[in-house]
Amino acid sequence: MHQSKLVDFQTKDQTKIKDNAQPKIKGKGKGKVKDKSKTEVQNKKNKNKKKDMEIINIFNVKDGFIQHPLINPNTVIAKDFQLNIASKALTKSTLVVLPTGIGKTIIAILVSAEVFNKSKEKDNEKIVMLAPTRPLVEQHKSSFEHFLTITPTVMFTGSMSPKKRIKEWERSRIIFSTPQTMRNDLEKKRYDLSDVSLLIVDEAHRTIGDYAYTNVLSNYNGLVLALTASPGGDNEKIAEVINNLNVELVDARTETDDDVREHIKGIEIEWLKTELTEDMIEIKKLFEEFLLEKVKKLRKLGFVRKKSAKVVSKKDLLQARAEITKRYARNKGLMFGSLHNQSQAILAYHCVELLETQGVYQCGFYLERMGTKEKRSKSEKGFLNDKRIQRSITLIKTHNGITHPKIDVLTELLKHAVTKGQTAIVFTQIRDTIPLIMEKLDGIRVRRFVGQADGKDGKGLKQKEQKAILDQFRKREFDVLVATSIAEEGIDIPDVDLVVFYEPIPSEIRTIQRRGRTGRSAGGRVIVLITSDTRDEAYLWAENKREKRMGTIITKLSTTELVEPDDAIELKN
Repeated sequence: MHQSKLVDFQTKDQTKIKDNAQPKIKGKGKGKVKDKSKTEVQNKKNKNKKKDMEIINIFNVKDGFIQHPLINPNTVIAKDFQLNIASKALTKSTLVVLPTGIGKTIIAILVSAEVFNKSKEKDNEKIVMLAPTRPLVEQHKSSFEHFLTITPTVMFTGSMSPKKRIKEWERSRIIFSTPQTMRNDLEKKRYDLSDVSLLIVDEAHRTIGDYAYTNVLSNYNGLVLALTASPGGDNEKIAEVINNLNVELVDARTETDDDVREHIKGIEIEWLKTELTEDMIEIKKLFEEFLLEKVKKLRKLGFVRKKSAKVVSKKDLLQARAEITKRYARNKGLMFGSLHNQSQAILAYHCVELLETQGVYQCGFYLERMGTKEKRSKSEKGFLNDKRIQRSITLIKTHNGITHPKIDVLTELLKHAVTKGQTAIVFTQIRDTIPLIMEKLDGIRVRRFVGQADGKDGKGLKQKEQKAILDQFRKREFDVLVATSIAEEGIDIPDVDLVVFYEPIPSEIRTIQRRGRTGRSAGGRVIVLITSDTRDEAYLWAENKREKRMGTIITKLSTTELVEPDDAIELKN
């Protein structure tokens, strides 16, 4: 169970800690449910416990290990919650929601073994497992081959020729693939899913919109096992995921459930607060004055009026663009004038955001790139020619202090952790921040971890390079990994002692994924760096509100009274 505390960072010896009081967030369940008292919920759980004991008999347990004809002996430790979920998932298509790092893949392995065990005479039967990235696909293939005796297996990638994929499809029993590769093959009718008895979808929260998962699932009518730690923060999104997956059950567990609690090592969460410097405040005022002017112009035209001009968000400004194009579809003059103000407001907002959450130099890099572009938009030219923006650029160029007070706080944290023999991951949204962090970590063995695309901060990392770095990290050849969002999901990151968020992010899914990089094998620690009275605080509370709402929904899914079966949510007849 997570323990949270808020720390106002002042000096080394002067910190103030207070309990984190969170607002209560109401959530609504989906499906055939009815509200129950705590006593009713507990009675239901007790009733389910008896049923679960019967269900466990599907899998034989000996000396604490699963005994199964298709599972390598003494490799899978028997855990009640995994056995219970796997047993139910064999009966109906299921979305499994579990906390990060406690063994969703083992559930997929158990279900796969029993699916094949039930149909020994069907030589052409197949299982497909989809994952969003190639490294994660490789990881799953390796895990299945370690635990299962089922062969042959194959991994589909875009680099494998279509002709070879067709051949491998015909001979293989378990196929691991990214959804994009399989979607393309299905669209070209290279094979179909008629022989697939089980389709496993990892990181199932991605099954929304036009993401490739949705297309693959539309070509399939069999048993689905979907896995996620974070299905989303609102009923509408969760409903979309459930509908696209075409599942009949949602089997959810929270960290407080009896059968899961013993496997959660616990994560202590701290929020360290810093303050903007006087120089940063002066630069910020110039951007905000420009921003407020543009927002007021938009308000006069009838846009972004739902909030006070001073609290208009980036989301509000982005939504205004769609409203402008719709309203002035037949009046190009008014449309372009309004879009000009909207575009400049976005530019100023991004500068404020970079300054507050990242630092002076990162904001300067952004403005420098804008100024050196070969082709600048009319909005960008007007923005850069404004006297207030020119003044801010001058102040940034003459700034000779640290980029942000967070850097000093972070440096102290990491040096303290390393002296204790600990490993750490630092997450940052912006690649420009990585070298600024690394140059301050003298005497610490640190590596950069980014995606494949080249950036202004340097070259990207190919997948082989990413894998090599993670292997080095696993062997403790260095102590600190400074990473962008590439390390949040879909890559086998080693468990670490400390995770630091350079900034809060307003996404409950990404926050859960970042946090899940610690506390798997032992208690972990998560520290979020926050700048007071800035967008950092707004993003923190936005994420916290969404995560609390998601937690409420998941709790309801795991405890609500249903038609059948008792410990999952019935969504279809």
